[in-house]
Parts: sequence; C-alpha cells; structure tokens
Amino acid sequence: MTHPGAAHEEASEPHVLVVEDDGETRRLLVRLLRENGLRATGAADGDEMHQALAAATPQLLVLDLMLPRVSGLDLLRELRRDERWAALPIVIVTARGEVGDRTRGLELGADDYVPKPFDRRELLARIGAVLRRTGGAGPACQGRQDTLRGMAARHGAACADLAARGDGGPVRRGVRPADGVPRQPEAGAVARAVAGTRAQPCFHHRD
Repeated sequence: MTHPGAAHEEASEPHVLVVEDDGETRRLLVRLLRENGLRATGAADGDEMHQALAAATPQLLVLDLMLPRVSGLDLLRELRRDERWAALPIVIVTARGEVGDRTRGLELGADDYVPKPFDRRELLARIGAVLRRTGGAGPACQGRQDTLRGMAARHGAACADLAARGDGGPVRRGVRPADGVPRQPEAGAVARAVAGTRAQPCFHHRD
C-alpha cells in the first residue's frame, strides 16, 4: 500500500520525524539529526504528528511520551493499530526511564527506548541501527544506506558496532548508567546534553 506523501521519498537522506512538545528540545534534536546527514522535521503533539505523516512518510519517528492531550504511549498504540504505520520504526526518547516505562514502550511496539538525558553519540548510533535494520526498502534505498554508512564512519567504532548489529542482531535497549541508578533530568538537562559541546566534534568520548 502506498503511504501518504510517498512522492517525497525520493530524497536519499532518511527522513526522521521528531515528536516532542518541548520546543527547545525539539529544535535541538532536529538540528542534531540534520547535522549528521539526516532529514528531520518536528511536531509538538499528536495532531501535528498526524499532519506531518499525511504530508510526507518518514523512515523513522522519534517519540516523546509526555505529550499534551494524547500521550506518547497512546500515539504509539494508535500507530501500531493502523496498517499504514504498523511497520514505521519508532524510537522513544523520554525522561520516563524506569524499567516499567521501558518495558511498556517496547511491548507496545517501539523499536528502541532511550531515556533522557541522553548521550548524543548513543542516540545517533541507536537511530542509525534502527534505520539499518528497517530502512532497506524503497527507491532511495542505496542512498539511505550510504548515508548510514557515512554516519558510522564519522562517529567511530561504537556507532559502527550498533549500526552493523542493525542488520539482524538485537539492539541494546534501556541501558542504565554504570552505577545502576536511573538518571532523572533536571530542567534544561536535555538541551545541555545536545548543545553543550557545540564547538567540539559531535561525538565526544567521556572519560
């Protein structure tokens, strides 16, 4: 079945739709994705998400859970019940990082789950891995794969490892910090995580 907006799929770069109600975080995520070879657009809630899906079919959706009016989990459930979007790759990026939240999101059909605050390197690697696993169809397949291989080459062994495992192996889900304690974001933490090293290379190894 042809999805709405299929005519827009000729571009070689994978298209990622970011559904995030916080304007600063949404803009920073869109910019991060664009700076790393992807097309990215943003939506602030479920209504804007549906408008964006009608206008152009993305190759992946980044979904926050704490959205106004309709929660991200309800949107995820709705998308998975709709045959047009049942196979759309979805990566949850949210401050709700407890085991129960991660388990629920994955059970409802998310392809991966990244808690905030996130490491930019890991987020891009996970998105690249999901795209490698799921983005092999369509007229721009070769161009998309070239883009993803370029991401892996630019961002080092960790990204390349996760992207390679996207060819069929499992994606690491819900990794906790080394101390085992879930991190709770403070105000502006996500913005700092994305923009705090703006003048440095995108992937900065932590000591």
